Amino acid sequence: MVTTGQAHDSGVPAETEAKAQCGLESVEQAANAEPSSTDSMDSSVDLKATKATSSVPAEAEAKAQCGLESVEQAANAEPESKDSNDASADLKAKFAWTCRDCDRSCLPVRDESQCICGHRLREHRLKPLNQHISSEAMAPDQVADTQPSDKNPELQKLGSLPGNPSDSPSDSSSSSSPSRLSSCGLFQVVCGRAKCACESFFFIPAQGSWILRCRCKHKHVEHDPSSHRCTRPKCSCDKFDSPWVCNCNHPWAHHTQHTNVLTRQQILRQRMEDMASPAPEVNNVEALMRGLQA
Repeated sequence: MVTTGQAHDSGVPAETEAKAQCGLESVEQAANAEPSSTDSMDSSVDLKATKATSSVPAEAEAKAQCGLESVEQAANAEPESKDSNDASADLKAKFAWTCRDCDRSCLPVRDESQCICGHRLREHRLKPLNQHISSEAMAPDQVADTQPSDKNPELQKLGSLPGNPSDSPSDSSSSSSPSRLSSCGLFQVVCGRAKCACESFFFIPAQGSWILRCRCKHKHVEHDPSSHRCTRPKCSCDKFDSPWVCNCNHPWAHHTQHTNVLTRQQILRQRMEDMASPAPEVNNVEALMRGLQA
């Protein structure tokens, strides 16, 4: 078999080599072929002149004749490259599920965490928002979460769940529409599975075979991922709500989902700092002294 480099060294034209690759004729036969008549010689001369004046390379035209690609595609073919304009290529969403009463992170949100749509977090992706959503239509805690962090201006918080802070249990028992989670025109964490209407990741606590259920006693997958209404017939549940009480002794409705969009460099830097710094308990001198006295 004659390689491309050998074909060019032996003086075989690129068109002949392309035809040989298509199985029309071998490289040696194409190079040693002679015209059978004067008419064929004249036609070949005219064909060469036409190809010389054409802007399409001979190799590309020969490949197009063999059915590999069209002449325009072969002439305009360019090597594939990564889209540098994709703003979400180097970004990653990081979630935290915290309690508003005790101000701590209760449950970790990992790639295997469940969404209300029934898919995992790893099956979701960042999607740029095309429309600017007014902050007047959002809850107070959601408006605060969309502002950049004072400690890190590059860190943007997109939204909070499950509910709005209120003294009324009915007002704070469930989430607002997922489409209202962002007002900065940044990103949404949408589900990447086909035919899934999930517009934003909605964390559902689960542990082992146990998974959070709604107050209507229906599963989270039996609720609409966009409006969070129950889809079971004759069910009056208008939004997902759970009476479950967390290990912090506060109900599910008092917890908030924070979504932070970080670059991969920022995430790696945070991990390196966590590994280099001592445990928080070591710096808590008062707790250590109480432990020694006890």
